Amino acid sequence: MKPAHSYLRHIDGLRALAVLAVVVFHAFPSAIPGGFVGVDIFFVISGYLISGILIGQLEVSRFNILDFYSRRIRRIFPALVLVLAACFVAGWFSLLPGEYGQLGKHIAGGASFSSNFVLWRESGYFDAAAETKPLLHLWSLGIEEQFYIVWPILLYAIWGKRTRVITVLAAILCGSLVLSVWKTGANPTEAFYSPLTRAWELACGALLAILTQRQGGDREWMPARFGSIGAGIGVALILMAFALLNSTSRFPGWWALLPVLGATMIIWAGPDNFVNRRLLSNPLMVGIGLISYPLYLWHWPLLSFARIMEAGTPSWHLRAVLVAASFLLAWLTYRYVELPLKKLRLKFSTAIPLAGFMAVIGAVGIAVFLDGGAASRYPATIKVIADFKYEYTVDARFPDCWLGEKMAPDAFSSKCFAHVDGERNFLLWGDSHSARLYPGLAKVLAQRGVNVMQTSRDSCPPVLHRGSYANCKRGNEYVLSRLHGLNIDTVVLFAAWGRYAIDWENNMPARKDLADTISAIHAQGIKKVIVIGPAPEWPDALPKLVYRGWEADYPAHRIPERLNVKLVEGTVQADIALAKVVPEMGATFIPLMSGLCNSGGCLTHTPGAPTELMTWDYGHLTTPGAIYISKMIENRIL
Repeated sequence: MKPAHSYLRHIDGLRALAVLAVVVFHAFPSAIPGGFVGVDIFFVISGYLISGILIGQLEVSRFNILDFYSRRIRRIFPALVLVLAACFVAGWFSLLPGEYGQLGKHIAGGASFSSNFVLWRESGYFDAAAETKPLLHLWSLGIEEQFYIVWPILLYAIWGKRTRVITVLAAILCGSLVLSVWKTGANPTEAFYSPLTRAWELACGALLAILTQRQGGDREWMPARFGSIGAGIGVALILMAFALLNSTSRFPGWWALLPVLGATMIIWAGPDNFVNRRLLSNPLMVGIGLISYPLYLWHWPLLSFARIMEAGTPSWHLRAVLVAASFLLAWLTYRYVELPLKKLRLKFSTAIPLAGFMAVIGAVGIAVFLDGGAASRYPATIKVIADFKYEYTVDARFPDCWLGEKMAPDAFSSKCFAHVDGERNFLLWGDSHSARLYPGLAKVLAQRGVNVMQTSRDSCPPVLHRGSYANCKRGNEYVLSRLHGLNIDTVVLFAAWGRYAIDWENNMPARKDLADTISAIHAQGIKKVIVIGPAPEWPDALPKLVYRGWEADYPAHRIPERLNVKLVEGTVQADIALAKVVPEMGATFIPLMSGLCNSGGCLTHTPGAPTELMTWDYGHLTTPGAIYISKMIENRIL
């Protein structure tokens, strides 16, 4: 009979299936829409293998917690230290201070195996896109390591009666699964990153290890056809997850049962059935499985740095090259880093310097984060832009008149509707982009005897029946209900229009909703409705693009006043369509694109002031930018 933790080729094949799914999903998302569930397969494998090792040691009274942690350090630290160091060096030459500071924090999170908590705390409306976080993928490693820290101690404490261990594992599995399902609906970010909502996936593997250990680790008791059926069902469940899930799915929750049960059944089926013997145990799959850990570590930083440098999704050719480079780096890491260290006899003494290296790189990451991303490495002429930080809520009346998605429909402060006698009263109504126009519009129009009221809400167009969440739709109805009796002269609608519909001319539901909104405003006794067209939306944060332009202008290194880059899809199209349909709806359309962009590109900063950028991210205006635009349109708006 075989011990449960003996080498099983089909598990390396399962590792290969998991890592290939993740890599392909990250490089070519449409190829395997649910490829991200490869991480869940890894969780099951880890729970099974680690528990098998621990149980084998406990049964012969050879369990040593220091030896266990020493083995984990030798297995995990070498490749991770190398990747963290490589990201640190690459970031020095390619990232702006804000990005580099964030990378430093993520390096510290990776070194301390707390990346899942770091990323959990970062999640927010204006958080950097996931694609621009080179160490985003370390969240799963954090969860695994947290399991490695807690589970051996807990298992040792309850070891004695096998039924007690099974009962505890079953309780962890059921409790964690219930929590995962609940949190997936109530708090998706917590459900994704919390070790408590992922523990059941590792517990499935651990429970399987306990049960198979009862049979001595072999499958001699199982008819071959049962193993084939089990493995076939397991593969089918995983393939269903690959096909049915995508990045918008409510995950993990119940959906995680597909990859978790699939992986569990494949492992349970043993090595001797057709699927595991012929498919997962073939040399190619086993070979990929052996390098799966360094492959997982390398692939995402390469894709992420390319995304940062390209200011958008790299071409499929480049992504294919980066995937190939990931395989090469993974093999080199396995061959020249992992294997030599694995063969060293001085096992415990090897772990000590590895832990020291990890501590040093974690400390360096913290230092970079606290230093603000080492902005001093830039010359003074570009340092202000390279280290561009903007307090975007200060003068935009957040959270009184600029509401978040979770705030109640009627949560607007009374000052948002404050009427000024003896002046004309306008209402600016829109999404977060309208909130960033407010400080400029209010200042410029105040000089013309106009009081500007404000109702802004994140990701919520000022269009009845539109919006992706209930508070948006009900909030718009509330704003409309407040218009009557406020003695408002003009309602100004402004949003990132291309994010809610691109072709406002031929998208009939969107066109009808906008027309109904304008009619409903007129029905409240308001004669003038103005729709301000979209402002330029850049493919990346404008400070980054300006820095790249400055860097490319060698040797003069001038800060570009205009950038001729492809704007976010839908910006120009929405502007053209709205210009056609808004006048037909009885409203005035004021374009911004024609005033901000020409054949030489779109304005990056206010004329004569290179450090006064128009936007602080991809499209939300700075106050100088809002003032410039408001002056540009003030005669048309009055």
